Amino acid sequence: MQYHPPLPPALPLPALAALLPRLTTTINDIDALRALLANGAHDASLPSWDILLQRYSLLLGRINALSNTLTAPARAQTAGQPPANPLLAQYIVHPLNPLPPPDAPDSGISPLAQDAFFQAINTMPLPAPPAVEGKSEPPRAFSQTHDQLRAMSDRELEDLRKKLTERIERDGMKGKAVSEEVERRAEEIDWVMRVGQDEDEGGEEKAEENKDEDDDLFGSDEDEPMEGATEARPAGVEKGSAREGWKVGDFVRFIDSGA
Repeated sequence: MQYHPPLPPALPLPALAALLPRLTTTINDIDALRALLANGAHDASLPSWDILLQRYSLLLGRINALSNTLTAPARAQTAGQPPANPLLAQYIVHPLNPLPPPDAPDSGISPLAQDAFFQAINTMPLPAPPAVEGKSEPPRAFSQTHDQLRAMSDRELEDLRKKLTERIERDGMKGKAVSEEVERRAEEIDWVMRVGQDEDEGGEEKAEENKDEDDDLFGSDEDEPMEGATEARPAGVEKGSAREGWKVGDFVRFIDSGA
């Protein structure tokens, strides 16, 4: 048996240390996908095909990036000498202008640059929403407790009472304006043509018929003449459809003047 001495690593120690979290993440993702498939085959709870393809493609991308990093040739430039130009000075990270692969002949970018860049973007926290200026606060009157009211001076209590009085007056004016608007709209509505008028009249006729039938049950076969109704009818108004076309204003005028 011939002894083969260990070869020196092609990657520097900092690069190997940076590979550890990537390897751990990839292994955990592989185990999670295997557990998902096993549980789905056991209890028929597999996710959709698109989710499986997405996770599988993500794993393939990470494994491909790791393999390119491990199989990249050693850089001729020593780690102690800084590059003449920054590594990413000539490149704009954009989907239409991606970074070149690390194994390209004219590439001066570290093999870890692309993966580290996208990992930093994916783990970057979302910006906090700006604070809303001029945020409305609850009225002071509703935030005072009994102890705070007892601790107030007479002047502060008077100011608070004035504010409450002004608020009540404003609310009263709003309510008055709403009631006036409702009355104005009510005058514009033609109550004769309202929906369901025929049904109401039909219901009243049925109620009168039922009442007559109830009277017959007690032994009165004939309806008694209504003399008071005949005398109360004004002259010139015949029994029939004399007031069919009247509106609310006509009825009010008839009640006030009798004509």
